[in-house]
Amino acid sequence: MKSVWCDPLNGAWPAWEKFRKYQITRIYVDARERILDGGSPTWRSRLPDLVDGIHSQGFEAGIYRDPVWGGWSTAQEYALLSSRDIRAAETGADGKVVSKQIAYMHDLETHDTNWILAALRQWRVYRPLRTTDVTWEPMQGGLWAAPDMWSTSVSVTELLDLLKPGGPGGIYAQGYYGGMEPAVIERVRADLVVRGFPDSRLWTFYDAKYLPPAWDGCAFTAARLAP
Repeated sequence: MKSVWCDPLNGAWPAWEKFRKYQITRIYVDARERILDGGSPTWRSRLPDLVDGIHSQGFEAGIYRDPVWGGWSTAQEYALLSSRDIRAAETGADGKVVSKQIAYMHDLETHDTNWILAALRQWRVYRPLRTTDVTWEPMQGGLWAAPDMWSTSVSVTELLDLLKPGGPGGIYAQGYYGGMEPAVIERVRADLVVRGFPDSRLWTFYDAKYLPPAWDGCAFTAARLAP
């Protein structure tokens, strides 16, 4: 799977041909995409138009959200916001809700495994079968370590179970730090494998400016891809 995060599009459309050049198959858009409704001061979600447009071009669609947007919310509030993104994307102009292929990626850089698990438990109440992945910064394996270093923690097992329906989904470990400084991808991956995350459920979130010749994962972001 090759996927890409789009920067806020502000009314533009994703760069279809560029994405085809990179053999990208799934396009993620910002959950906050909005459009001005008929020139009025009322905003509405642009997600239905974007998801339909992505599908019309032969790509899979995805939505991403970060719980820090607008200030930290509770795990339960965040899960409800995320679920509403799906509902918005599946609601047509006539108000009817139609099921669509939409993957969802949670950008969970909280450093709090209890919060992450609580959010995903509640998310599964609302979206039990939705294809779901998470992303976080490099070298976060220690947060998921078992008291006994030779075993897999119950938190890792629960996280993987929560991501399994509709996928199985997994973890997109970022191959870069906050200022886009590169991380050693092999170390990032090993840091999770040693905590009990199976390699088959791990993907790399690459800096799109420095994609390797052969890559599998997600590119951050579309604007950083070479033309």
